[in-house]
Amino acid sequence: MQEHSPIQYFYDGMSSSDRQWVDAASRGSFLDQLPQATRQLIERKSTNSQQYETRENSVTSLRGVHEVETYAANEKKMNERIAELEKKLDEIASLFKTSTPKITKVH
Repeated sequence: MQEHSPIQYFYDGMSSSDRQWVDAASRGSFLDQLPQATRQLIERKSTNSQQYETRENSVTSLRGVHEVETYAANEKKMNERIAELEKKLDEIASLFKTSTPKITKVH
């Protein structure tokens, strides 16, 4: 009974479509299987998910490409902002520069 508890949590955390998949793959209720059989089924699903591209994997890939394209499109704007910040920093730094006083000889 204790071995079934983590499997129950796993099953409860699945989406409805994933529950239907594991129930169909189990030829009945996934939770009615022996713990060893449920683990084997999970291992097979995990292996298949890593071998074959899924819709979620392709969306993630597209999302990553999109972020790179967005960065390239904003590169000019970012460079302008950096130049503005450098100019402001130079202005601030110039306020703190002290000139060396001229020394004159006193008679």
